[in-house]
Amino acid sequence: CFMTAPDVFQFGIRVTSEVATVQIGEAAMTYFKVTNIDALYAALSQLDSSDDNLMDERIPYWADLWPSAIALAEYVSELENSEVSFIHEIGCGMALPSVLCGKLGHKVMMSDYVEAPLQFAEANWHLNNTSQPHTMMLDWRNIPDNIEKCDLLLAADVAYESRMFPAVINAFQRLTKNGGKIIFTEPNRKFTSEFYKLLQNNFPEINTSERLVFLNNHQHKIKLSVIDV
Repeated sequence: CFMTAPDVFQFGIRVTSEVATVQIGEAAMTYFKVTNIDALYAALSQLDSSDDNLMDERIPYWADLWPSAIALAEYVSELENSEVSFIHEIGCGMALPSVLCGKLGHKVMMSDYVEAPLQFAEANWHLNNTSQPHTMMLDWRNIPDNIEKCDLLLAADVAYESRMFPAVINAFQRLTKNGGKIIFTEPNRKFTSEFYKLLQNNFPEINTSERLVFLNNHQHKIKLSVIDV
């Protein structure tokens, strides 16, 4: 079903977008591609230094479709349907892995730390699915005790700030059932070696491989880790 673009503001400016298509495995996925990312970064830099958005570094990384998200979605598209009943994508941004899981008939929760990406996640869901989307605002540093745990946790490019590494590990532990799986992708950034050490200390069962993603006429090498909880 065709939808109008989400009416979203961040840092006081409207986020503009257009419908774009990306190929994930066999599926052609449509999504609302943000067309004024530079303006969002400029607006963030103009904010008063005491503004929560600056204090908490709410950088609009969500507004881009990252190669790590494509790699994650491609991997998920190859999974056997019977393996999982409830999937949660944290730091979902554009949420294409989640949207694809919805297409495959899974129960999915899409969470992020600010409102803007969740509105885009919902809009992208509606572009591709007829079922209702489920979204949630979630701060990894403060996870509610009664939150439903998932069988499969998805996380694309969530280890991008070293100060947040412990919070990401906390989210992995608190949100995934015993016997569940976490699938984590990132583009081989040098400083994430510290994150992998933390990961290994907390989750001994990690299987890591490399995937090639073609996006915007570039080839990207993405590291994909499947973690048994």
